[in-house]
This record gives sequence, structure tokens and C-alpha cells, in this order.
Amino acid sequence: MIIGHAMVGFTFSVLLADRLGIQRKRYISVGIMGLSFALLPDFDLALGLTGAIESGFSGLSQTREEFWEEGLRYHRGITHSLVFGFISATSFSLVSYKNKFKIIGSILALLIVIVSFLTIGLLNTITISFYMVPGLLIAFVAKEYGLDGIPVIISSFTGLLTHPLGDVFIGPSPDLLAPLPFELVSDQLRLFQDPTTHILSVFVLELVTVWVFIHVYLRINEDFILGYIRPYAFFGTFYGLISPFIKPPELGSADHIVITILMLCVTITLVRAFTFKYQGIWLGREVIKILLVSGVGIATVSVFSYIASYILILN
Repeated sequence: MIIGHAMVGFTFSVLLADRLGIQRKRYISVGIMGLSFALLPDFDLALGLTGAIESGFSGLSQTREEFWEEGLRYHRGITHSLVFGFISATSFSLVSYKNKFKIIGSILALLIVIVSFLTIGLLNTITISFYMVPGLLIAFVAKEYGLDGIPVIISSFTGLLTHPLGDVFIGPSPDLLAPLPFELVSDQLRLFQDPTTHILSVFVLELVTVWVFIHVYLRINEDFILGYIRPYAFFGTFYGLISPFIKPPELGSADHIVITILMLCVTITLVRAFTFKYQGIWLGREVIKILLVSGVGIATVSVFSYIASYILILN
């Protein structure tokens, strides 16, 4: 879902920028800021490095297990709260302004860290620091490049408030209203009771997110998706043929589906890139767009081929 978070942050930031009359030439910058802010809540996974270090990097499997075990211990805590996201976005937005607003935003950011240390301890404060420091840095850099004010407000609130909502579908739902004593979603939000159907539905939701992102990105330059997708995307149907030999995805064990689909996409895309090169076609920006968009097309066809196979054969 990390890629999905980033794309949602970009997409909604650009759409809001368009709605609020931001200059078109700034759409990409606003979108990149929204993308960056949307990734901040997952920076707390960096604590997983302590687990990897403690394991002594003794084997890829064990190191990976220790990394995720340690990282997830503090993951989806206060940094995934809508309340905390709102306060943090307010701080980042104020910092991007000048004079007294910048001072107020800096003081608010400092108070967040101090209150966290006094109430939830050192390690949780470190996770918040992984969130606050990059956020302040984005706001300061935006200000230096003339993107202060409204662009930062749009991107920070969009990125930080959409991220927690996306996590309610995978894994245990974050406490969306922390530290308030209320619960918005008590457990994982299931689209279907059957775990495999639920995971496949999340895959489709993620693909929709990617396609909307592509559409918005291309429309900035007045391009269209159909101008970049190629028929070889239908090679993804081969994934449906091998699906009987692949274990159906379940909660907590869907990585193998993602990895095998990505392997298929990368393989076909690389082969097509080499054929472009063989034909003497320069791999410029337009050709790269064709390869990337058609690559997403391969992934989409692969997922729907698997779903069709699951319904007709495996189920």
C-alpha cells in the first residue's frame, strides 16, 4: 500500500490545486509534496533497522523477519491518527508562511515532540520525530522555492489525512482518532468476509488508484492514457494460466502474488525496451511513458486474469 499512499497524496493534491486555482506549472510540485507528506506516517518503520541490527544480519529471511517485527511494534501508532495528522499538517502549513506564522508553526512542532516525550515515552517520540523532522524539511524547502502557503496546506493535509484511511483495509486498523478516547474503526475494514476475495479486492482498489494517478499526471501535460498503452499489455493473461499453481492470497500472505506479477511486468517491459533499442528507437521520455503505462496494463490484466481463474477454477 505504500505506493498507493504516495499516488493518492499526489493525485488529490493536484486535483485540489486545480480546484483552488493554483497555476498549472505548479501542479507537479504540489503533487510531489502531497506524495512526500503521504509517505511520512510510514517513516516509523525505520525502527525496524534496530531489529535487523540485533539479528546480526544472519540470513536474509531472519533479518527480514526481525526488521518487520521491530518496525511493526511502533508502526500504525499515533502517526496514523487523523487527529495527529491534522495538528501536524497545521504546523507544517504555518511553518511555510513568513514571520509570526512561521514561529507559531515551529513552536507547535516543538510542543508535539515535548508532549509526546512526556506522555508516551522515548521510543514513540522517536517515531514521531521520523514524521515531524522530514515534514518540517518539506515545508522549509517549499518556502524556499516559492511554494509557501496554499500549496503546502493542500499537500500536507491531503497527504497526512489520506494515508491512515488507506490502511484500514490491510492489517489491523490504526487508531484513527488517537489520542482521543473514541474509536472510528475498531478492526480491519473488510470488503468481503472471504480473506482471498478481500485481498483481491484490495489489489483492484490499488490498481484503480494507480490508473487515476496516471490519468491525472498525463492530463497535466494534456496527454491521455490510451495514447500510451500498447496491445502487449494483454500478455498479462498468461498469469491466469499459471494461477492454479499459485497459492491463493490470504491476509498476511499475499506477497507472493505481488512479487510474481511484478516479475512478469518487469520481464515483458524489459523485453519490449530491448526491441525498441533493436529497432533504433531512442528510449526518450515518450517511449518510457509507453513502457510504464503498458507495464501497469500488464499488471491490471494479470490481476483480473487471476480473479477470473480463481472464480472459475480455484473457487
